[in-house]
Amino acid sequence: MSEIALKIDTPVKTIERYSADTGIPVGTVRKMIACGELQIMPKAGPKHRVLINMVALYHKAAAAAYLPATS
Repeated sequence: MSEIALKIDTPVKTIERYSADTGIPVGTVRKMIACGELQIMPKAGPKHRVLINMVALYHKAAAAAYLPATS
């Protein structure tokens, strides 16, 4: 198995930053979080911002890269 080396610019991103970086609308990002497509960091309090866990997202993408194609 070969290795993949990734450079992650930041381990977490706000919803707004993730939206700006990917071009996905903020509302869609919120839906992706609600249905479990994007993992978030535990919030320290109710007024703290939602932070998307980019490390988990890259890990999930790397794992999917090795799935064999199904016919």
